[in-house]
Amino acid sequence: MSVVGTRLHDCPQIQRELNDYFLPQNCDPSTRADVSPIVQFLYSSTNTRNVQQSVVDNGMGKIKTVQMRYDQIIPESEVTEVDECTRDCTATTKRGDLVTTYTIDPCIKQKVEALYDATDFWYNCQSAPDRITKIFAQLISALRRKTQSKLVSQLSGLNGNWNDTVHQTFPGASGAMYINASEQLVFKTKKDSSDDPYASTFANFDTAIMQQEYCSPPAIFSGASFWQYAKLMATGCCADNGLNLGAIMAAYGKAITWDRRLQIYMGVEGGIMMQPGAIQVIEFNEYESEQARVVAGNTQFARNYDTMFLVDPLTGIGMNFIVSDNCGQVSVIGHTVTKLVTMPFDMFPVNDYMDGVNYITEFKVVNV
Repeated sequence: MSVVGTRLHDCPQIQRELNDYFLPQNCDPSTRADVSPIVQFLYSSTNTRNVQQSVVDNGMGKIKTVQMRYDQIIPESEVTEVDECTRDCTATTKRGDLVTTYTIDPCIKQKVEALYDATDFWYNCQSAPDRITKIFAQLISALRRKTQSKLVSQLSGLNGNWNDTVHQTFPGASGAMYINASEQLVFKTKKDSSDDPYASTFANFDTAIMQQEYCSPPAIFSGASFWQYAKLMATGCCADNGLNLGAIMAAYGKAITWDRRLQIYMGVEGGIMMQPGAIQVIEFNEYESEQARVVAGNTQFARNYDTMFLVDPLTGIGMNFIVSDNCGQVSVIGHTVTKLVTMPFDMFPVNDYMDGVNYITEFKVVNV
């Protein structure tokens, strides 16, 4: 077994890059991409709004905060039927609005670092620029993977309710499809004690999505169970009950995306749907405007370090790096500051059939 050392190996008479001989191009294990489809979606132009800019531009202070105002729908129960001909000229019901607050703490970071002595490069086969380029790639890979894991893990508990219509359509606490105490839509993908697919699940699933009244088609992510079911239905023909599985999938099929990290945190059976824009990532990027401030203050020559801000091209995550040289001790340190925020849970009034809906819903496969 190889051992990871704390210094660079001296260069022998003949040394080659292992990856050049054993792996395809762009398959270096030390800089593995390991991109989360959920995180790619969260940072996509389809999903992002300007919540990020609103939070970080709110002034000084450790905790960055923004308050957002919104209105609730007026319940139809407040519309009264009257039998009178008298003209009403004065209203008696005052109606206000609501606010919610989003915050991010710049000091809660995901951090990774590397240290080199200038002498490490004397006997190493790689040139110093090549080595520094490689260590940046490794640190970016580490930050990407850790930040993605943090963001996906934060999805837990952010889901809202399935509305009352979905509850009415799929009542009870067991059966082919129902909603459990955690507001997860629970359903079967296989017949009991069988590997045969449960053909009606896609029609039921589509019904629940339609009745939930998403403003736009939701993005759907899952563990392996539902993803496998979708693949099986897409390639199926005829079940023993005479239903054409391929036709069912064509009629009700949805784009189901498997996510490794979601499977870790929600299990093989879990899944989540989100309306584009309903979940946002906010960041605090300390070094994004650092260089402009340094130049304006004419202090760039009075320090032994430099800072840089970059956007990970694979995900869109903002990353902050500092490189310092302390008398031959070269430090490279990177960090991210991220947080998930959602629409509030009280966008709809109490007793409204949409009460508790925030356009983020969970589901779960349960087979027996």
